[in-house]
Amino acid sequence: MKYINRVELLGVVGKKIRINTVNEVNVATFTLVTDRLFLNKENGGVEVANHTVVVWDNDGIWDFSKIEEGAIVHVTGHIKYHNYIGDDGLKRRATEIMASTFQVLGKKDDDKEEEAVAQM
Repeated sequence: MKYINRVELLGVVGKKIRINTVNEVNVATFTLVTDRLFLNKENGGVEVANHTVVVWDNDGIWDFSKIEEGAIVHVTGHIKYHNYIGDDGLKRRATEIMASTFQVLGKKDDDKEEEAVAQM
């Protein structure tokens, strides 16, 4: 049996990107905001989710300067979970999207956002 751990997201960068260097490799971390429309018996709504995305630039090919707050980004990758102890001493679990590819599709503009998504 084959198991699959694959994620594909299209959303808007929500927080300023952080770039660190680990063993001479640039690592970008940013929040990607996605939404999902849903309907139920009472009414419909929008569910918003914030995803932590991590991009390792092992080959030095990514241009992280294009990832800025409000940018529309398409990401593919896999989910990674890890545990850590918070500053308060409590054990916590983090979920990250480890990006294997990402593409900046433009800047969020309420009038043009749907057009950019439709072109993808």
